Formats: sequence, C-alpha cells, structure tokens
Amino acid sequence: MTFLSSYHDKYTDQVLVWEKSETGKRVLTHHYCPYNFYVPDKDGTFKAITGEKLKKLEFQNKKDFDDACRSYPVKFESDLSPQEKVMMTYVGKKAPVLTTGFIDIEVDFHHKHHNNDEIVKIRKLNKYF
Repeated sequence: MTFLSSYHDKYTDQVLVWEKSETGKRVLTHHYCPYNFYVPDKDGTFKAITGEKLKKLEFQNKKDFDDACRSYPVKFESDLSPQEKVMMTYVGKKAPVLTTGFIDIEVDFHHKHHNNDEIVKIRKLNKYF
C-alpha cells in the first residue's frame, strides 16, 4: 500500500495513516506513537552521522519520553515528532496514483445587494474528475 496522508491524534496517542491499496481503496491504519531517541554509548549498535556509537532508548508514553529528554544532555532524533518517525517508514515506497479534479462553483452574488454574511444562491456547480 502507498501513503496518502497522516495525522497525529494526541488524544489517543496514535498516528493515523491513510493509504491506498492495490485495488484503489483508501485504508486507514493506526500506529502507536514511537517515543524514542538515541544517546551516545561505547557499546551502542547504532551509528551517528558523526561516526559516534549510539544506543536507542524507547519509552511507553510521552511523559516518560519528556522526562528522559531532560536527563540526557546529548541526544539524537529527540526533536522528531511521532508523526515524522512513522512517516519515515514510508520513505522509498511507491507513490500512489492520485485522483485529480476541479470544482467550479458559480453563485448569484451582487456586491451592491448582498452583505458578506448573507447566504447566496448557488447557480451552477461543475465537477471535473
């Protein structure tokens, strides 16, 4: 499936991703927010762009993540939002074929006779997809 759009729902602490399946249908997937960052560690299994060895620290919720961020003076990828971290998993995947369209709405509006707050009559609605 290919990515269309995403949203970070802070109330449920999830990242919602809309994808397009091979059949062309929209599918909504829920991802738990990844709260993690990397810290320098001589036995680390990850490597920074500076060549420094790093260890990945993962947390269950935002409160624990924020507390740990304050306790480590040097950290990597702590400034990325959960939405950005989820979207990084979609890098390199095939882009979807999008449906493009044009909507033209014509209304009966005469500046001298109508206030901006008034409801005006729709004369014509054209849709091209």
